[in-house]
Amino acid sequence: MTSNTATEGTISSAPNNSFTNNFPLTTTDTAASTTSAALYPSITNKLTEVRYHLTRSTLPTPSTLTLTGTVKLHGVHADILIAPSPSNSISFHSRNRLLTLETDLNGFCASGTTHTADILSLREAYITRFCALNPSISRTEVVAQEVLIAGEWIGRGVQKHGGLGIAKLPLTFVIISARINGAWVRDSEFAGVEFERKEARIVHVSRGGMWKERVELADLEGVEARLSEISEAVAQKCPFAASFGIEGVGEGVVWKVDHDPNNTNLWLKTKGKAWAPKPVAPKETQGKDVIDAEEVAFAEKVAHQRRMEQGLEWMMDMGMDMKEKGNAKEFAGWVEGDVIKEERSEMERLGLKDRAVMRKVKSIAFVWYMAEVMK
Repeated sequence: MTSNTATEGTISSAPNNSFTNNFPLTTTDTAASTTSAALYPSITNKLTEVRYHLTRSTLPTPSTLTLTGTVKLHGVHADILIAPSPSNSISFHSRNRLLTLETDLNGFCASGTTHTADILSLREAYITRFCALNPSISRTEVVAQEVLIAGEWIGRGVQKHGGLGIAKLPLTFVIISARINGAWVRDSEFAGVEFERKEARIVHVSRGGMWKERVELADLEGVEARLSEISEAVAQKCPFAASFGIEGVGEGVVWKVDHDPNNTNLWLKTKGKAWAPKPVAPKETQGKDVIDAEEVAFAEKVAHQRRMEQGLEWMMDMGMDMKEKGNAKEFAGWVEGDVIKEERSEMERLGLKDRAVMRKVKSIAFVWYMAEVMK
């Protein structure tokens, strides 16, 4: 990584590793649109799911795919949505809701009441580069659309995972994707576009490096082995944290197909072994339900510890009282919905009855919640 000294308020495509600890992000107007289509999607962790959606893509599928990978950061997801001119209103979002100063998440919104001008300058940099890359598209058309800058809010106090490299950084907003002119753009084409004002810690995920992998879909086993190898190296030592001179573990890699960057069904996340799901259902419960043993086993596999933790993160994001007994059903319902969203194609492939699996999943989630949260 190179470093340079930027003048205050300049946009740069080269990293600057010198920052202060003060990084406010802000919203002065929450009127920007919040359509679900505009916000960041969930990403599958199954290569078979990517292959499934490739067969249904409207674009021709090449026999050899090129995947671009960036470091997967274990912070909290955060989005900055900027309305088109003349409004220019800026709104801040978690994965599930609009944030305000009163309903903030880890200080993402509250810490930035003075940097709307910086964010608008960043939008201008993205639009300028987009127009340079797409000369056939009118700038007038582009500026008439909202811009979404999707990222991860990381740093001290955001995540408490032991040894996590990025948890040792000051609070920082890391750009992981951008949606311009109504479509997601290639990360590699906007690598390094970030705001270098020292007080505005807005950096691009490309600081941690990027990977290019050419894969043959006919050899899924070989592809998974190679992607797992890269993810394991990232998990052992986070290259993003290392770009700031900090050592610590990482999580994995997010991969996107180069030929169709706007198709979020073709995005893939891979993680190191330390992040492998851990079952939460006690072994003595296996086979006790009236459903088939295969369905029991699948439910216990997908209702794992990390999914339970994500359910709690959703509850915190939504401002729900975890000690309210009635919310145990809400929690179990979220886990059920997440399994349906992430695992349905695998259930279909295995010929499992989804209703039976979901009953078991909800039961596991409810029991876990009562034991771990309501104890």
